[in-house]
Amino acid sequence: MFLRPSYCTIVLALLLVAQVYATKKIVVVGSVNADTFLPVERLPVEGENLVCLSEPTVDVPGGKGCTQAVAAAKLLLKNPHEENSVVAFVGQFGSDAVAS
Repeated sequence: MFLRPSYCTIVLALLLVAQVYATKKIVVVGSVNADTFLPVERLPVEGENLVCLSEPTVDVPGGKGCTQAVAAAKLLLKNPHEENSVVAFVGQFGSDAVAS
């Protein structure tokens, strides 16, 4: 999969900003999606279908790239010697209801 020119431009701009201000620069290019959790009474057994309980369903950010960027940022926050570090994330959102 190739990056569109607009994404390459964004990555280069982020790298230039990071180069000026940061001692450590991390750019993650990856996937981002919404993980939806649905409440059920119990785990299903093989071949069984369960009906979801009533609300609430929970939508949280997910995706490998998103998770990696968050993990890198948390590691840098824990290290006091990395106070001028930058983590940037480049991903593409969809056009469905969750993305808007």
